Amino acid sequence: MAFTTTPPWYSDGTITTDGTSKVVGTGTLWTDVGQIAVGDLFTLDGASFYQIQTVGDGTTAGNNTILTVDRAIPAGTAQAYSILQNSQINPVNSGIAYKVSAMVQSWQGREDELRAWLAGTAGGGVNSDGMYPMTDATGVTYQVKCPAQMQADVDAAVAQILGGNVTVKSMNHRGAYLAATTYAKDDAVTSGGRYFISRRANSTGHTPPSSSTGDAWWGLVADRGGQGPQGPAGNSVDHITRTAGTGAAGTTDTYTLWGDVAETINMGTFQTYNGSDGTGTGDMLAATYDPAGVAADAFNMANMVESATNKILTATERTKLAGIAPGADVSPVTSVAGKTGNVTLSVANITDAGTAATHNVPAAGDAAPGEVVLGSDSRLGGGASQSDLDRLSANVALNAIRIAVNGNLSTQRMVDGIVDEYGDETGVDTANAVNQVYDSMGHSYSPATGLNLTLYSVATTAVAQPSSATLTVLEEDVDPVTLNTDLMAAVSRDGGATWTNVPLVDKGVGANYAVLSGSAATTAIPTMTNYTTPSGIVTYSADHSIGPAWHAFAGSYWYLGGAATGWIAYDFGTPTEIYSYDLAGYSSAYYSATSWTFDGWDAVTSSWVTLDTVTGAYALSRYSRTLSAVAKYSKYRLNITGSGNGTNANLYMGPIHMYAPAYTTVTKRILQGTADITAQPAGTAMKYRLTTANAKNLKLHGTSLGWK
Repeated sequence: MAFTTTPPWYSDGTITTDGTSKVVGTGTLWTDVGQIAVGDLFTLDGASFYQIQTVGDGTTAGNNTILTVDRAIPAGTAQAYSILQNSQINPVNSGIAYKVSAMVQSWQGREDELRAWLAGTAGGGVNSDGMYPMTDATGVTYQVKCPAQMQADVDAAVAQILGGNVTVKSMNHRGAYLAATTYAKDDAVTSGGRYFISRRANSTGHTPPSSSTGDAWWGLVADRGGQGPQGPAGNSVDHITRTAGTGAAGTTDTYTLWGDVAETINMGTFQTYNGSDGTGTGDMLAATYDPAGVAADAFNMANMVESATNKILTATERTKLAGIAPGADVSPVTSVAGKTGNVTLSVANITDAGTAATHNVPAAGDAAPGEVVLGSDSRLGGGASQSDLDRLSANVALNAIRIAVNGNLSTQRMVDGIVDEYGDETGVDTANAVNQVYDSMGHSYSPATGLNLTLYSVATTAVAQPSSATLTVLEEDVDPVTLNTDLMAAVSRDGGATWTNVPLVDKGVGANYAVLSGSAATTAIPTMTNYTTPSGIVTYSADHSIGPAWHAFAGSYWYLGGAATGWIAYDFGTPTEIYSYDLAGYSSAYYSATSWTFDGWDAVTSSWVTLDTVTGAYALSRYSRTLSAVAKYSKYRLNITGSGNGTNANLYMGPIHMYAPAYTTVTKRILQGTADITAQPAGTAMKYRLTTANAKNLKLHGTSLGWK
């Protein structure tokens, strides 16, 4: 900002800069009125001074709008400024002022280097080695290892000593992990060949990960060893030969086990005794059972011989016998009512001659055990009536609409019908509907204020031409509504060319439903006092001691330590519903976020799901956003992708809040009616129509249209 308009200061008009040493004035009159000269000092804020090098463009006399200074000036438009006219006071003072300005700039440069060094990261810096530039008072610049790199080097040394990626701390060894055991913070367990330390108190049922990493509940202390080298190949027997003996009865033979074909690997020997030939009557001798010397399998049917009385079945004969149930009487049938041979029975062959006993039917009344049940048996009565079937069909429609409402479903197709909870407008013919107002939050349709509504469904093709239709409506009275007077219904099977009225009846089975009404008044995240207290876990891409990340959830701000983009996340520990969020900047647009996404962590796919995207906005005072639908995740993240003027590297954010959804309870009644549509022209394009009258206000929360 400019300081004064009286000599030796000059500040007429405004100026524009483009990030170079050039300054363009508007209404400045630098040469005609200001008498600005080379050597005068130029400033925008009273802290940084620039020595004027030229006045005018060097070619046009009396040019009052262009000058250059000794170095680049930050870009800006319509800015106030001040010029200290040292050339009119004392050239010596001008030189002193310039040197003071240069000294201030040098001090500021070393201050910026110190800030960058303190906020440096392991593996960061110009050479990605954690080294950052530091300039001493004489102007010599050194590369100095930042604190984060020093800590990383210490951790790596400790890990090498202990044989794992660990941080040294006191641990309480609890043995092998047990799912039913409650573990305290810093309890250590073994699991899957690895050693873990508990990160949180009161941990029960959180199994340590099966990979070589930790998670929110367990930190990896020592990984399991890798697979050892493969052992040498073992020896196996290649073949066996008799190396001693003749195989004669009553003698012993020696056999040798060889490990190779060439019989150079002797794997040992064994002996067998050859028993003498048997002499008992039970012996099966070849002379008796194989006199022809077939020397084949005696139990193979191909080697058997038939005799006059002992026959061998063919494959065809076995297939025929396979269809006879065990225990069946397979005696051949030789005569049926005077017929012989292949018997074919006709209706004329079957008579009712004989007594009840011969037909195994009751002589009178109901059949006794073992008798045939006749059509006159009294126990065959009591089947479902048409009214029973209609009641069952009505209950199916009622349950279908309850399921749709509880599941926040859009149009769903059934075998012979549809159900629509109005989760979106895909099931409604919005092009032809009249005076309808859709509530995307409450999933309902209402008439416009003071008007009457006409709502049509889109056409659904039935499998076969219906003869009747049943319409079920989930309705909420705002004004007192008289059925079939203030609210009427109709159905069509020819795509809406012909309509048949459906008389609606209150089924008396309405219920209370929770309806989304907005966001809760207070944030779902408690006021944090550190990264994990009082509950949940705060994580981040970068922060700084002057503004730790958890401050954003404690009513203060989060400083990214010199970064222009980054992310901050909060883990509730359990799936939590969130419907809206807000954030704020620090003090000006220059330090604030302009573009970001709001994400939820999908634990199944291990990936972030984008729930909301903002671009080209400035989050200064509280900037509120409502999600398109209620989200339910354990962890949420604000990922900032742009800030300031696009080049700012000092992003401040906070506070940040997340809000759960708020619900209100409303009473809805279920209306239902059935209409005969056989008089309509032939067709299968099923539609329904709902109409209001007398400017009555109500809410339609869903419909079910069934047909048969």
